[in-house]
Amino acid sequence: MIPLNKPNNNMKKNIFLLLAFFALAGLSPSAQADVKATLLSEISAEQYPSAIKNSKGYTVLGFYRSGCSHCESFYPKVNKITKEYPAANFYKMNVSSALPLAKELGVLGVPTLFIFKDGKELSRLNGDVSDAEIRSALAVTNNQ
Repeated sequence: MIPLNKPNNNMKKNIFLLLAFFALAGLSPSAQADVKATLLSEISAEQYPSAIKNSKGYTVLGFYRSGCSHCESFYPKVNKITKEYPAANFYKMNVSSALPLAKELGVLGVPTLFIFKDGKELSRLNGDVSDAEIRSALAVTNNQ
């Protein structure tokens, strides 16, 4: 067994290759952290009733999965756009830790973005859609 506190040449080579892969793929090594830092608040399945189902007004819930390349490109767009829709509360949830709820809501893949009003689903976006499609779906929140 190789001790973790003494990196050997193979470990250094593997780290270099991994960083090179990220650079060639156009992803930063912190891309996964970028997905986690996008929407305003991370919630758990246990918080869903109070944050979404029983809420008043507009609420947006995004499902993501760590390591999902589509999520890595989708949620930074959503994060940028959230400032344009002050009437909505924005949340995110890792689908891996909320599988029963995701199944109940009919999440078939990630990213999936739900828009709710007073706890009722108004619309959803599936996949890495364009900025224009996100804005179009969120426009209802500015028309209170």
